[in-house]
Amino acid sequence: MGNPGRPESSTSRVVAVMFIVIALVIAWFCAPMFLPMWKWRHVDFKKLAAEYKVDEKLISMQYQATVRYAPRGNSDLDPYPFQILTMTPDWQSQDPENRENEDHLLVRCTFVSDKAGTMPSSLMIGNTFKDRYFKAKVWRLPAGALGFGTTRPVLIYDSLSLDKVTMGESDMFDSEIRKSGTWENDDLWEERDDGFDPGVAAAEAAEKAAAEAEAAAAPAQ
Repeated sequence: MGNPGRPESSTSRVVAVMFIVIALVIAWFCAPMFLPMWKWRHVDFKKLAAEYKVDEKLISMQYQATVRYAPRGNSDLDPYPFQILTMTPDWQSQDPENRENEDHLLVRCTFVSDKAGTMPSSLMIGNTFKDRYFKAKVWRLPAGALGFGTTRPVLIYDSLSLDKVTMGESDMFDSEIRKSGTWENDDLWEERDDGFDPGVAAAEAAEKAAAEAEAAAAPAQ
């Protein structure tokens, strides 16, 4: 006589495998919400160190940084809307011979997450200046790294550490920055000029939108 339990056992194994496969698929799509998938896929500190001739220990070092959202001309088109205010350990102290003193210097930068390689959402940024100061653990890469802009450093922030500074701290920073001569702004440095002009960018965007609307409205040939 055959074993009557065998078909049931085979069916159970098939069902178990299906559940495992489904669980793995769900985990794969949900992983970017919780894990630094983008950083794992794109950031190779050893390769970057060789490319930019930097000590790997320095380029893979993590800092505690304070940044602010301050797009030039308050334009949503600014490719570098964030500025570095502070970094701990001090940026220059880690490589005094090759790094500039950034004390009280607003350093415009690329600021993206380790999960998706994108900037914080508009919901996170908020509408008032008190909502636009952030703190996070970051890795700082040279300008141009990973295909980002070539005139500004790249900050990759640890998404789990990103938070807003206190209202008192944001008030303090904003008040100090508004005082003439208290903070220097690297937007004024000719060697860091990226060519962005809020007015020109807005005009070009409007012209492009008009052309696209005209093309969409044109009858099919």
